[in-house]
Amino acid sequence: MDANDPHTWLTDGIAAAQAGKRAEARELLLRVVKIDENNGEAWLWLSRVVTTLEDREVCFENVLTLDPTNEAAQRGLAEVRAQIEATPELEPESTLIHIEVERLLETKVTFDFSDTELDDPLLCVYCAHKTSEGDQRCPHCKRSLYSTFYEHEKPRWIWTAWMMSIAEAIFVVGGLLILAAILASALEVVKFNGQTVDVVDVFMVYFGQKTAVPPQAQAAILATLPREQFYLRLGFVILDLVVAFGLLTRKRIFYVLYIATLAIAAALLFISVTMNSRTFVTSGAAATPLEGILQVALNEMLGVLVKFSIGIFGLFLLIKTALAFAMNDDFDTVTERLWCAIDKTVHNPNGAFIRAKAYMKRDMWTLAALYLQRALSIQPSTVDYYLGLAECYARLGRYQSGLHLLDQAQQLQPESPVIPNLRGVIVELQARATSTSTGGI
Repeated sequence: MDANDPHTWLTDGIAAAQAGKRAEARELLLRVVKIDENNGEAWLWLSRVVTTLEDREVCFENVLTLDPTNEAAQRGLAEVRAQIEATPELEPESTLIHIEVERLLETKVTFDFSDTELDDPLLCVYCAHKTSEGDQRCPHCKRSLYSTFYEHEKPRWIWTAWMMSIAEAIFVVGGLLILAAILASALEVVKFNGQTVDVVDVFMVYFGQKTAVPPQAQAAILATLPREQFYLRLGFVILDLVVAFGLLTRKRIFYVLYIATLAIAAALLFISVTMNSRTFVTSGAAATPLEGILQVALNEMLGVLVKFSIGIFGLFLLIKTALAFAMNDDFDTVTERLWCAIDKTVHNPNGAFIRAKAYMKRDMWTLAALYLQRALSIQPSTVDYYLGLAECYARLGRYQSGLHLLDQAQQLQPESPVIPNLRGVIVELQARATSTSTGGI
C-alpha cells in the first residue's frame, strides 16, 4: 500500500484518532481534506481531533454540506454552536476550508449525461420530444402542455368550513331528534290503547308509515312541524354533508353549493322565527286529556327548543357567511405552461429524489429524470437514484442509457434482486420498441 495514498492517510488517521493520538490523527486527516475536500468521512473524524471549537464547527458544517442528513454531524454542530455561544470571546477564527455548495455540485458530477441531454425547456415533460412555444399539446404523446393548479398550495379556510358544515348538520339532526323525543314523551303520558310511543313512531308519522300514534295526535304533530318543513330540514342536512365533503376536493361547484346552503339556512331560520311567534297547539279547553297534555307540553318545551335553535342556527349562518367570503381564494386556479426545467436551488439529493418520485407518479418522466440526474450528481453512491433514473430513461425510450445505469448500480450493490428484474423489463421494452419500428409483431 502506498504510504502517500490519501486512502492510507485516512485509514491511518482514523486508527490514530481511535488510539488517542490526536496530533498524529490531525496531521493525517488534514492531508486528506487538503487533497480531497469532499471526503465527508475525513471531515467527520477531523472534528474529533482539532483543537478549537471553531475548527470543529467548520468540520461539521463541511460534513453537512456533503451529506445534509448526517445525524452525527447535526448533533455535533448543535453542541459546538451552543458552546461557542457560551464562550464567544475565547474562540479564534478557524483556518479550515469551508466547502461551497455550488462548487460541490460542479465537482461531484461523476456520471456523463451528455448522451441523454434533457435540459431544454421546450421538451415535453412527459415524453421528452421537442415542442414549440405555441403548442397546446405535445405533437408526439398528445398530452396537454399546460397545467392548472391552485394559487394557494394548501387551502386556508376549507377545513374550517368543513367542520362548520358538519357541526351544522349534526345540530339540525339533533334538533329533529329532540323534537321527536318531546312529542313521544307527551304521547307516552296518555298510554292510549295500552300502547307505548317512541321516537321511531313519531318519525314514521313524517314518513307516512303505519304507526301506533292516533290520528288526532298525528294532526297535532304535523301542525307543530309540517311534513314539508321536516323534509326541508332533512334535505338540508344531506346537502350540507355532501357540500362539506365536496369542499375537500376544492372543486368550485361545491363552493357554489356551499353558497346555496346559506340561502336554505336563511329560509330555515325565517321559518323557525315564524314558529316562535305563534302557539304550537290551538289554545282553549282541550277536547281530550291527550290534547291537553300535548298542548301544555308542546307550547312550553318546544317554545324553549325553538328559541335555542334560532340563536344557534343564526350563529352558524353568520360564521358560514363569513367563511364564504374568506374561502373564495382557496378555489382560485392558475393555468401555466409546463416547461422542462427544474429548480436549480435544489442542493439536497434526497429533496431532488422526492420531487422526482412525485413527477414519476404524474408520468412526467422528463422532469423526473432531470431531478434524478441532479440527485446523482450530488450523491452518486445511492442505488435508488440509479434505479429511478433507469426507469425514467426506459419510459423515454432511452433503453441503452437505462441499462448503462443499471450496470453502475450493480457495481454498487451486486446482490440486489431489483436490478436484474428491472433490467429484464427494460430489455423487453426495448425489444418491443424495435419490433414495432421494424414492422414486426
